[in-house]
Amino acid sequence: MAVAVIGFLLALGINAMTLGNRSARVTGEARALVRQLQSVRTRAVAEGNSQGLLMGPIANASLDPNGNQVLLFVKPIATAVPTFATGVDRIRDRSWLPRAGVNPMLEVTGTGIVQPTAFSIGFDINGQPTIATYDAAYAPTIVAPVWPFCLRIRDMVDQTLRRSVILFNDGTVKVQRDETYCP
Repeated sequence: MAVAVIGFLLALGINAMTLGNRSARVTGEARALVRQLQSVRTRAVAEGNSQGLLMGPIANASLDPNGNQVLLFVKPIATAVPTFATGVDRIRDRSWLPRAGVNPMLEVTGTGIVQPTAFSIGFDINGQPTIATYDAAYAPTIVAPVWPFCLRIRDMVDQTLRRSVILFNDGTVKVQRDETYCP
C-alpha cells in the first residue's frame, strides 16, 4: 500500500514539475518578446532607420530557414517601410524559439495570423509600428490591424498555457495581466 501511495505522489510531483516548466517557458518567452520589441523600437528612433522583428513560421525548422526563429532586421535607409526584405535588410540578431529537435515547443501568433505564417512587427523612425505577413517567398503583405494588436505565445502540448503581449498603436508594448485587451 505504501509503495502505491509513494508512486502516486511521485507521479503528481513529476506532473507538477512538467507543468511548471512549460508555464515558465511561455511566460519567459512573452517577457523576452516585450524586451525585444521595446529595444527594436528604441533603436529605430535613436538610430534613425526602420527596424523590426520577423517571427519565422512555427513549423518543422528544416522546412524553412527562418522557421521557429525571431530575427531582428534593420532597413538600409531611413525612409523604408519597416517590413523584412530577404537579401536587402541587415539581420542584426537571430534567436531560436524553444524547440525539441526540429519541432517547436511554443507557438507565437498575432490577431488574424494563422500559423505557419511568418510575420513581422517593424518600427519606423518615429516609433510607429507596421505589421506584415509573408508568403513562402517572403513577399510582404502589410496588415491593417485592430489596435491594440495581441500577440499570443502558447505551449504546443498544453494549449491552455498561453500569455498575451499587447502592442498599442503608438508602439508601446506590455504583457497582459488582468486587462481585457486580448481575449
